[in-house]
Amino acid sequence: MRYACAVVICLWCWGCGSTEVTTIERSRQSVFTSWENLDRQELLRNYSTLCNVVDTILVESNALPRRERQWNHAVGYFIRARAEARLDRPLDARRHILMALDSGYRNDAIMENDSVLIRSVGKRWFDSVITLWADIQRDKRSRWTPQNAIVLAPKKQFDHKPIIIALHGGNSSYDEFASHFLAVPDELHAVMAFPTGPIKYSAICHAWPKESIASDSVIFAAIDSAKQVLGTDTTKIVILGYSQGAATAIGFSMRHPNLVSGIILFSGFTSESFSDSMVAQATHDSLKFYAISGSTDAPQFLSTLHLLSAQAKKMRLQFYFEERAAMMHGVPLHADKEVLKAWNWLHEKTTSVDDN
Repeated sequence: MRYACAVVICLWCWGCGSTEVTTIERSRQSVFTSWENLDRQELLRNYSTLCNVVDTILVESNALPRRERQWNHAVGYFIRARAEARLDRPLDARRHILMALDSGYRNDAIMENDSVLIRSVGKRWFDSVITLWADIQRDKRSRWTPQNAIVLAPKKQFDHKPIIIALHGGNSSYDEFASHFLAVPDELHAVMAFPTGPIKYSAICHAWPKESIASDSVIFAAIDSAKQVLGTDTTKIVILGYSQGAATAIGFSMRHPNLVSGIILFSGFTSESFSDSMVAQATHDSLKFYAISGSTDAPQFLSTLHLLSAQAKKMRLQFYFEERAAMMHGVPLHADKEVLKAWNWLHEKTTSVDDN
């Protein structure tokens, strides 16, 4: 299998030296903060300010490793194109679409569904560009190298290390996603594995199928990759998912509650329904859910979690769900600390269902 081998990384060697690691980490934190600010400015429709925030992301991400930098540029240019369209600057919108595509952004559906953007740049122009880039992409695809799971291990050796499988969101980079959780392996004495979604939009942008069962083989392969680290404990597997990755995590865990002890969901949703018998089996196997979302997240996303939470409560399945006023639809700003909170809740001896 192409996913059978892993890129195993100890945290001390993520960068090339202490000074570089400090510089990279400082840049990462600035980029993370800027993305949260960008989401807030888009919610407020402050498009001029949003353009300035994108510029900050482009500059700060220049210090990051190549694939992280490339993803930040690709998505940043696309967001800038959307903002330029809303500021009635079609030539700038066109320019930033081309820059996004050149940097590896490839999700035609998201672009096509933005009616303001398409109207601004012109549908004929947009269609011709997408046709051209589809041909370029076809040629590049044959040269893509397999992207095996990134595996983060603690610096010191511990026995009985739990496994966390972390699933990125849609149209995301697993390199960028992994960079949010670098402190977690040492904090929890755990091994984290980050697979790529099986839908490949480009060399850096990946996604997950709507039917989560189509991703089961990728997750099983990521578990096998994590098990290559000496001293792992396969009885303690937690699945973490953000956005589209959360939907995948829910589906996988409900199908395999005997393998998964807990689920951590950031800005999650599900497009699947689960029978009461499946939820009862998950309760029997002591599966536990921990979910946090922003209260301004898409109403359809929040409603699916409310429905699943209500079903879980009815079936006595442990399900913690919190909506936060200040949280945007993104990886939490301090994602490593959020994982620690979730971990502590998941591993409490008892939890009252009525408190969910």
